[in-house]
Amino acid sequence: KRLILSAQIKKVFELVGFQFAGNVVWDKGHIEGKRGFNSGNLSPFFQHPFNCWEHILIFSKGEVKSKFKNIFPTILKAQAVVKMVKGKNVYGHTAPYPIAIPELLIKHLDADDVVLDPYAGSFTTSIVAEKYGVNSIGIEKNSEYFQLGKERLTSEIKQLRLI
Repeated sequence: KRLILSAQIKKVFELVGFQFAGNVVWDKGHIEGKRGFNSGNLSPFFQHPFNCWEHILIFSKGEVKSKFKNIFPTILKAQAVVKMVKGKNVYGHTAPYPIAIPELLIKHLDADDVVLDPYAGSFTTSIVAEKYGVNSIGIEKNSEYFQLGKERLTSEIKQLRLI
């Protein structure tokens, strides 16, 4: 069964003091995996939900600054990160996303702003923040993903300093 996680996450974040700043739909442009088939369910017209879009929820601690109002597109068309090559996950993470997603917000931030990514995964948000000179906090409970993200972030910082 599927839960409407966006509604649940919005409620939790508001309960702890964040203000909802915007919702962007990430249009991946294609169906990922084999979610369009019925998985053996012979009920007429049964299909698993397609995984060709996701919600991006944006929150602010305190009031949303006026410069952020109405800057987000309603839909962001960005190709998903290719992670599976010949049946093997070459990326190391099960759900990576393109840098275009955190760039939506981070490119508008000031150096003294802080980005919080509570599901840091492979630390794409922190990598983009570093690129734009913005502070970031990434939280990741999975130790394998944390290690992957730490290595990616360290590598990106080294590359940015060489430029």
